[in-house]
Amino acid sequence: MKEEVSAFFGWMLVGFAVIGVASCAPHGAPLPSRSPISRAEAENLLNQAIDLAQEKNYDRLCQVVAAAEQNCRNQLEGAARSRQQPGLERPKVVAFSHFDEEGGPTAVLRLEGHRADDAAYTSDFAVIRTEGSKLGSLTAPYWIGSKYVGIGQPPPVTSTSNSSG
Repeated sequence: MKEEVSAFFGWMLVGFAVIGVASCAPHGAPLPSRSPISRAEAENLLNQAIDLAQEKNYDRLCQVVAAAEQNCRNQLEGAARSRQQPGLERPKVVAFSHFDEEGGPTAVLRLEGHRADDAAYTSDFAVIRTEGSKLGSLTAPYWIGSKYVGIGQPPPVTSTSNSSG
């Protein structure tokens, strides 16, 4: 129970850190494009994340896929403390949502899958533009069960599918 409570509060802190990333760009970096992120773009980034996670190349996951490397590392530390490891099967993309927020567009893929211990999860893979047109995920460790909620609203499901990610 103590570990569960500790993990819960750790995840809350990570969640607050993730929200901060969406609203600011690094000093001197090109401003993110305001153009919407397509489902195909989000799924391409997800596929990179899955490939790197299955290779257990978590450094590259945080360097290449994450919107903010340190937030990704914090999420991975929380996952390790909770003994959450990605499963061998690719998660399924079951929904796609799009948000046009003040900090820029956000695309969210709702995933369903199983971790290495066969525990089922539902998780959101949130994608933003970090600088120029570069994409990054707020939730690169896709297997941790993160949920994304746009500012002041629950996520609207714009389409559903049973296609694999």
